[in-house]
Amino acid sequence: MENDELRHTCTKCNKLYKTSPQAERYKASAGHAGLCEKCLKNEQERVISQRLALCAAKMLDIDRQFKPSAKRLCSLQLANEAADEIRQDSTITAALVQLQRVGLGR
Repeated sequence: MENDELRHTCTKCNKLYKTSPQAERYKASAGHAGLCEKCLKNEQERVISQRLALCAAKMLDIDRQFKPSAKRLCSLQLANEAADEIRQDSTITAALVQLQRVGLGR
């Protein structure tokens, strides 16, 4: 195998990086082909944050539908405070908009 086969240019930052064809195929199957390690890590963190935000929004919506028991009142208050902090993040706002579009939001 020649070195030229291992060299790729990141589609996000245009940095040259080396990888095997097998690793590049694996990244392509996950929708991350052409990304260097740094950009791949950033993209994975962004996707995880977005999915966590969507889960948190769904959980809060479900919690709002039911009257909390005295036992859960404290944890619900903490969840609401955390949700308020999360709403400040733009990825969370996008997830809440997406949640409202599918009819799960208020």
